[in-house]
Amino acid sequence: DEPTSGLDSTTAHEVVECLNGAAERLGTTVLSVIHQPRYETLLLFDMLVLLATGGTLVYAGPTGSAMRDFTEHLQVTFPPNANPADIMLDSIQGSHSHSEHNLLMLRDAGAVGMLKD
Repeated sequence: DEPTSGLDSTTAHEVVECLNGAAERLGTTVLSVIHQPRYETLLLFDMLVLLATGGTLVYAGPTGSAMRDFTEHLQVTFPPNANPADIMLDSIQGSHSHSEHNLLMLRDAGAVGMLKD
């Protein structure tokens, strides 16, 4: 569910590291909802699923490819001192006017990335 709710960013990072270690030792998969992670914590996840307002699937693919895919398909820029996780979420919410076509291209890019891994 939400293993990091109510935790500071350092403790949340440690919890996700523990979950990764347990999953590796047990040879299992962990699914989790995480809100507002620092980028280093987000990168601990192999795969990333992002939903836009209303629950529309926007991205499902390798976490490490997400910034590139957002830059390529939505022309999102990532300021040097900003949290990329925040930038990605901000860019898919209703106040941004990305075309349905661009959002579909982003979703497809994530799916292609999943097939490569």
